[in-house]
Amino acid sequence: MSLRFCADNLVQQSTITASENNAQFPSSNIKDDRRTKVFKSLTTSCNIVFDFGSVRQIDTISIVDSNISDLGFVTATIELNNVNSWGSPPVSQVLTIDSLNGWVNFNWPVDQSYRFARLVLTNIVNPIEVSKVFIGKSSYFADICFSYPVTYRQNNRASMSQNRYGQKFFDEISTQKEISGEIPSLNKNEMDTMLEILDYASFTRPVWLNFDALTFLNDQNRISGYYYLADDPSMILNAGNFWTIGLKFNEGM
Repeated sequence: MSLRFCADNLVQQSTITASENNAQFPSSNIKDDRRTKVFKSLTTSCNIVFDFGSVRQIDTISIVDSNISDLGFVTATIELNNVNSWGSPPVSQVLTIDSLNGWVNFNWPVDQSYRFARLVLTNIVNPIEVSKVFIGKSSYFADICFSYPVTYRQNNRASMSQNRYGQKFFDEISTQKEISGEIPSLNKNEMDTMLEILDYASFTRPVWLNFDALTFLNDQNRISGYYYLADDPSMILNAGNFWTIGLKFNEGM
């Protein structure tokens, strides 16, 4: 298996303009790291333009749901251009929507260099809803991932109360994914990349994880997603000048 980290999110640095806004759910909510802070349109079709301010390198787009509601669209297309004009953009890519896992992801095989990105979204009955979006350049480790064993948990965040007769009452909210393990045998160049990710994110900013070529699950999107580091990781230098780093991620809520 291989692992793609996405930390430096151009969306956070961009000017966001939607074709229409619900005043109570503005497009600025997309920049809020809390997944429950969402953008909503007024109708069943909408486009959202991201202006990065200058030409930037892009190889990945990811979208995650709010974790308390489904993805709020049924079709999605990402377009890229160097001008804010969308009659015939040089890049137009239809995105595959995984409604079951609340996950959308596309990786270009080569870097794209553009200033503007536009999401074109449609729904069926309800207005468009968008939680969090990543657009930017990923850090990709083609042949490197967690070593065995890997610990994965789905923490149920339901609230339970119990009355005097022992009857239980549950407030079902959501589950929170947790992944932990070690990435071994990193050379100094790979370690530089990992340190750049840690410098940017630490445990205060989200990291998007995308598991490629997964061999231990049939559905790689089940554990790919929107995470935070649980804490600052420990790094061990082994004989031969190879590094081992222990990582623990909790799903962003």
